[in-house]
Amino acid sequence: ENPFVLGIIEAFWDAYEAARFNLYSDYSYLREVWNYHQQMVDAICSDDFDAGYQALLKHTDLLYHRPEALASQDET
Repeated sequence: ENPFVLGIIEAFWDAYEAARFNLYSDYSYLREVWNYHQQMVDAICSDDFDAGYQALLKHTDLLYHRPEALASQDET
């Protein structure tokens, strides 16, 4: 119930939808994204913050390598 955290989450989802990431539904791409999420959680739970950070970097790099299907949706 923290208004600051709720504001950050709301802003994130607004940006996520504005970038049209919510339109892409390729399951293999989503599994890759979720795999990085799991790696980050596992790293935090095991106090291996460097591994978590590396997973975060690779996760955010996915934004620059979006599948072609999503790119073509952006043109419509």
